[in-house]
Amino acid sequence: MFFGDSAGQPALTRAKNPGAGRAQPCARADRAGGRLRGVTPQGPIRLDPYGNPIVNVYIRRVERRDGQLMNVVVDTYKDVSQFWKFDPAAFLAAPVYSRDYPPAKNIE
Repeated sequence: MFFGDSAGQPALTRAKNPGAGRAQPCARADRAGGRLRGVTPQGPIRLDPYGNPIVNVYIRRVERRDGQLMNVVVDTYKDVSQFWKFDPAAFLAAPVYSRDYPPAKNIE
């Protein structure tokens, strides 16, 4: 799963493999309850049981403030994972999206 500009990827790599390098204080992660957690410049991040990131998604709007254009957060979707709001077991049990699934209904 690709998220944002992958700001947290180096931190997650170092946290998964502590011998790979020294983590910066803002990207330090600890194992709490068997899951990896940390804070990146993009916001809080943690890994799900499948090893994929769970992050906040920020909806932004460009506004002019103090004579400069700035990204202003309009809404935040908290804890977005690869499954969004679907049940992971049901999602993984479904067939993989391909050229044959789902079947095309409007082809002549």
